[in-house]
Amino acid sequence: RYTVSVEIGVRAGSASQAATLDGYTIRLTSGDTVLAELSDDTPPGPPNSVTTVGFSWNSSLLPEGVQPGDPLAIEIAPNQASGESPGYLDLDNVRVTVVGD
Repeated sequence: RYTVSVEIGVRAGSASQAATLDGYTIRLTSGDTVLAELSDDTPPGPPNSVTTVGFSWNSSLLPEGVQPGDPLAIEIAPNQASGESPGYLDLDNVRVTVVGD
C-alpha cells in the first residue's frame, strides 16, 4: 500500500474573494491509468492556512495494463470549478510512503 500526502497552503484573497484557490485535484497515475484520485472544488482550509490532504492506494489490486514495478507519477493541480482563474497551489512536503502489511 502507498499513501500520498501534500500540504496545501491557501492564500488570502481580496475583500470580495475568500481565498485564491478554487479547489485541487491530486492523482496517482501509471502511464495513462489513474490509480487513485482526491479532488475537492473548495479550498482545503481557510485563507492563510496550510492543510495536509492525502489518500492511500492498495497496490495489490492493479488495474488491467498496469504491472508491478511500472513507474508511478503524482499530478497535483488547482481546479477551475467556478470557471474563473483557479488561483495558486502553494505546496510543501509532498510525500509518497510505502506502508507495510
